[in-house]
This record gives sequence, C-alpha cells and structure tokens, in this order.
Amino acid sequence: MGNGTPTIVVHFGDSAASSAFFLLELDDIMNVDLAGKVKTQFLPGESQWVRIQYDATVQITTVKLSSGMFTFEGIVPRDAKERLSFEATDTPADVKYIPNGGLAPAWFGRSPNITRKGRSITADDAPAIGDISYKYQAELWRYDPEPMTLAEGQDFPVLIVIYVDSVPV
Repeated sequence: MGNGTPTIVVHFGDSAASSAFFLLELDDIMNVDLAGKVKTQFLPGESQWVRIQYDATVQITTVKLSSGMFTFEGIVPRDAKERLSFEATDTPADVKYIPNGGLAPAWFGRSPNITRKGRSITADDAPAIGDISYKYQAELWRYDPEPMTLAEGQDFPVLIVIYVDSVPV
C-alpha cells in the first residue's frame, strides 16, 4: 500500500507570544489497531486522530489543508504519569501537559510538598524524585484523507497548516 500520511505545520502569527505552550501529537487512545496496539503508521483512507493542547494565551484561528478534512471532535480527558526529579527547591520541573486539577505524586524517598503553575512544578524540599500522575484535557481532531487508491510505494503528500495567534486582550 502507498502512503497518505499528512505533514502538519503549526504557523504562529506575529502576535503569538514566544513563550506560548502548544503541543500536537497522535492520540494513543483513538489510533489503535484491532489488537489494541497504538498505531503510528496508517493505510490510505484511514482516519488519523491527533490531540492538541495549548495554553490560554493562544488560539487556533484557521486550519487549511491541501487535501482531505481536519475536523474538531471535542475536548477529551486524558491521564498522564511522568517521573520528575527536583535537584533544588528553586528549580522547577515541567510536566508534558497542562494538568486539569491536582497532582498525585508517588515519591521514592524524600516526600516534598509540590506546587504548580501551568506546567511548572516546584518542590519545597530537594533532592526528590517521584512519579507524578495527573489528568489533563486536550482538543481531539480527526484527519480524514480523500478517498483514493495508491499503488505500492506511491505517495500522496498532504499538508495541514494550523494557524495560531494570541488571544485578544
């Protein structure tokens, strides 16, 4: 089979803050095969699901495609677990996603109290290392390619451009 996987480009407008957080990745819950394994390669015609998370300083203003459809499917809850280490009390560690609510740490040894601002976590005692579990929300988007048949080794490149700009104040 040929390949119809899109390339996704995020274009930040001139007013988008350089410190803005924006994350786009394949969704490992929706992109699974019949055996329940996470898919990273897709056959022509298969839908591909991505989740997008960004901070409150930016917004998606437009999405344009060279072919196919890219559809917003809603906000989805997801769980995350990350191992964080704190070498000093004045050195925060960042989690991958913006948590939606509290953090549940499981410490290895020293058990500091932690505080969060956005994705940044600070411990009141160090050194410390632990697994931090939390919930987050992300936008779920689905890419549906145009119906087509590709020969073995044939490509049909697709470009998706997501335009992001600052939220008006």
